Amino acid sequence: MAALTNRLSPTSFCATTEECKEEGTSTTISPVSCVESKVRQINSSSLDIIISGPIERLAAKIELALEAFTKTYKQSPLSNLRDSSLFLAKCLRTSVLKKKDCRINKKNTHLFKRGILISKIGEIYIDFPKSKFGDGTYKKVKLCFDLFSQKIKARLVAKPKDTQQTLAEIKTTEKLQGLGVVEIGSSAMYVNKKGEAQVAIFQLLYKKSLDQLENINELSDDCKQKIALQLLSGLARISQFGSHRDIKPANILLDEENNACITDFGFYADREVEDDSLCGTIDWTSPEYLNSDGKNKDKLDVWSMGLILYYLFYPKSPNLFWNKEYLEVLQKIKGLQQGWQDQIPYEPQHPIEPLIKQMLEVDPKHRISAEDAFKGAQTLFPNTKF
Repeated sequence: MAALTNRLSPTSFCATTEECKEEGTSTTISPVSCVESKVRQINSSSLDIIISGPIERLAAKIELALEAFTKTYKQSPLSNLRDSSLFLAKCLRTSVLKKKDCRINKKNTHLFKRGILISKIGEIYIDFPKSKFGDGTYKKVKLCFDLFSQKIKARLVAKPKDTQQTLAEIKTTEKLQGLGVVEIGSSAMYVNKKGEAQVAIFQLLYKKSLDQLENINELSDDCKQKIALQLLSGLARISQFGSHRDIKPANILLDEENNACITDFGFYADREVEDDSLCGTIDWTSPEYLNSDGKNKDKLDVWSMGLILYYLFYPKSPNLFWNKEYLEVLQKIKGLQQGWQDQIPYEPQHPIEPLIKQMLEVDPKHRISAEDAFKGAQTLFPNTKF
């Protein structure tokens, strides 16, 4: 049975730049690299060059990209640039042709000072050493460098024992892709140093998660409206197939332009699959879900998102449930009475108040659906671009 917690732990798919700093250094790693235009043109090497072009031509492209990496981040991952580029070119071609991911480290060859992962779809990722900046439900979050896009990305490494769970999560996230849902760049499966099968997921870095915002009041009302519309769009998408079961501020990611998405599908339950386990984070969990020991979950996510929107639009209001003792929160939520949402403060006044109240109905039969909540927000904010 999955655990029901009352802590805002780092999300399994949470990849933010808030704490992206290499251990033992004073260098903060930027998610955007400044590289020459000729290197940007590499972007993703065409499969034609990888599969059938002269190996020297592919090696030259890799060498150019490695030079840009070294220049931008003032560190080289390799012992010998030319020999390493040729070696990587050969490994890349082999991975694509055999359709197998490949993990390279010092144990494989003396050429490399750090780990490198080559994917079967033609990507090369270079590890940043000692760059762990988060632990999730099933994964550790580290930094890596996407050689062909010349961008730093998040590398989410699943524990070997959680390989099947992670593969299921990848499949779920890909199925739910759309506005307001985190996007997975790519994934790879390889054998680690201990001979165990392991999965790595690569995705863009996000600025921070919603719970890492130091002052939500700094967000403009237009920005909050955009975030609400994006999240409700993602929620409507998720509800078509099942339940997320762990929507909370730590699982809401924001990019540099404050575009928002829902992440961490480790507790997702598909409507077609019977799963009545009690899981998630208690602070953001609905009364009927707790009172039914996890069986009544159809509108759990709507409740959680209602609390998220209250947290977003009324940040000066007192804490409702979060950051309190577990048993206190459990008893308070399970004992909520009809109409409780009319008694909490809504200051300053905002047109989203009626929608939030509909989302926080104690009786799920009277609670608005995810789809109708999204439509309601579109009616409230017709001029907001999202």
